[in-house]
Amino acid sequence: MFDIPSGEFERFSSYMQVYKQGASIIVEGQQDEKGFFLLRFGRVGVYKNFGKERELITTIDAVNLFGELSLISSAARPATVEVLSDQVVVYGFRPADVQVLLTNPKWGYLLMTRLIMNQKLNNDQIVDLVEKNRELKQELENDQNKLQEIFSVLQNIQKAMLVGTVVNAREWQYLNALNKSMHALLSQRFPGLNERLLTINESKWKELRQEGLLPEILYTYIQEIMRRK
Repeated sequence: MFDIPSGEFERFSSYMQVYKQGASIIVEGQQDEKGFFLLRFGRVGVYKNFGKERELITTIDAVNLFGELSLISSAARPATVEVLSDQVVVYGFRPADVQVLLTNPKWGYLLMTRLIMNQKLNNDQIVDLVEKNRELKQELENDQNKLQEIFSVLQNIQKAMLVGTVVNAREWQYLNALNKSMHALLSQRFPGLNERLLTINESKWKELRQEGLLPEILYTYIQEIMRRK
């Protein structure tokens, strides 16, 4: 059925495995001792689980390798390899059998090429992670600077409220933005509370404080403001 040269069959028949369509040769998440495979005939699909979804990542046609990462790591399989064609023929090699595969120069070259490509991919991913980490650090630093500026303005507003000083335009913009953000947050966390705030009086502020919805320091500021009205 499969046109395998006699010399090849004699050398590799003990490593030969035949799978039918739908069979899983290796399974994502499993740790096994199957080693890696040379796909001699047929086609397989590489599948990856993303939560409850299963996605076809790529297909592999003979002659090619898969599972070669088992040569450098004993970690669980990163993906599932499933038979797509009616049948496939693979040669299964454990790490100790690498020398056998290398007796075929073309397959040895293929294995070395795949390992080098995998290493390059890993290196590229590390470089990307380092660059993303640098960008995230910069974003964090920018956010911290913005927060420091906001807190500085809020401190000035706090002082102005305590001594009855009129706040400047920039401080008023921050105060107005903070007010809108607080209303949006209150609407999400405490539905219906915003309506209470629109028609509120001193007794209602006191009620909110007793319910634990208003921090003591804000209640003190509000009392001070209402006394000046």
